Amino acid sequence: MARTGPSEKLKAKEGKCLAAVREIAREGYDPSMNAVAYLIRGDEEVERFSYLRTYGCLCSLSVRKIKTILTRLLKNGYLRAYSPLSNPERYLMLTPNGEAEADKVLSKNIRKKDRAPAAPLFNERN
Repeated sequence: MARTGPSEKLKAKEGKCLAAVREIAREGYDPSMNAVAYLIRGDEEVERFSYLRTYGCLCSLSVRKIKTILTRLLKNGYLRAYSPLSNPERYLMLTPNGEAEADKVLSKNIRKKDRAPAAPLFNERN
């Protein structure tokens, strides 16, 4: 059954996505869906933000799955999308309900999953 609004309890994944939007915004950047997805996954493109609490917290999810979660949060009123006049890309902003949920998540200890070490591309010959 689909959620109908902000009164429903959020899943942990959704709360972590909201917390990531909040952390990127606090750093003075406009968070796009890609930026949030890369941060949560712990991708190399955003490694300079590895000090943020949400960095790599959902590394097992695909970028597509994270974007699906963010779209659901937009539809349910936790996020709002906006586009600056000089840039056609859409950025995310927390609504008051989204801020309240992000604060709940950030007040807790966010457990990061351990990433499996990358497999070597080539095997060394002796």
